[in-house]
Amino acid sequence: GFRFVSGNEQPGLTQADARDAARASFSRWQYIATADIVFTEQQDAPSSSEGFINDGFNTLTFDDPTGELPVGALAGSLISDNSETMRCNGLSFFRLVDVDIVVNDADSFVRNGAPCSQAYDLDGVLTHEVGHLLGLDHSPEPGDTMYFAIDPCDMSKHSLAPSEINGASFVYPVE
Repeated sequence: GFRFVSGNEQPGLTQADARDAARASFSRWQYIATADIVFTEQQDAPSSSEGFINDGFNTLTFDDPTGELPVGALAGSLISDNSETMRCNGLSFFRLVDVDIVVNDADSFVRNGAPCSQAYDLDGVLTHEVGHLLGLDHSPEPGDTMYFAIDPCDMSKHSLAPSEINGASFVYPVE
């Protein structure tokens, strides 16, 4: 599951737009037909600035309360707990139990192809971060959603590349 921090929003977007971008990003991964991925939205985390770090929940916040993001980072996936292991396709993996997604409130974001002038596509950035929450690393291919960078006004990171679909399907196979 995932949850939001109560009351916070991404500057320049309504809370509804920012949350809808996140929900759409989770859905992109959830609807991979060859992967068993299910996300459920849970009750909001309290609005305290640091209370969601390392609490056993996957929480998404539209600010950086503990200064975790390095300069220039649009967002980050903070792994608080990977103490469990799981076996899949004959390999052992760390199971990510608590991954918090932090969106940099110092950057400008847009969504749904809104007029753009040096802003970043929130849907694409969040789809990338949800990929990390699932355990995927960066892709070497600039066109992939899991590539380490995105240009301002690049609205192309909404769809998943075959390698991203294959990675998610390998780690979360349909049984």
